[in-house]
Amino acid sequence: MDWSVGKVSSASTLSGETFEVGERVCSLLFLSPDGGLERVDVREEERGQVGERGRLLCRWSHLIKPKPDDPAEERRAALQSAEESFLALYEDTEEEAEEGTDEAT
Repeated sequence: MDWSVGKVSSASTLSGETFEVGERVCSLLFLSPDGGLERVDVREEERGQVGERGRLLCRWSHLIKPKPDDPAEERRAALQSAEESFLALYEDTEEEAEEGTDEAT
């Protein structure tokens, strides 16, 4: 099965309001009951309003940056975003493993 996380949305999943350059956005990645991935992008202050959408795999926050004029720079920015997603997934998995270890002791 191929999963696609996608790039940050241009607007909040909850309010539909467009993100502004310099605004802090929280991205959450859920595994839905049917095995699909759902990415939710919301304003930092909306994070607590995101309801249950399946198992939360990871979350990360980032600033909205101006769109690059250079296509090569745009590709680099997309790769950086993907890297941040995977690092957040790794960090959340590592934290869960440590929490499991704490419970066993």
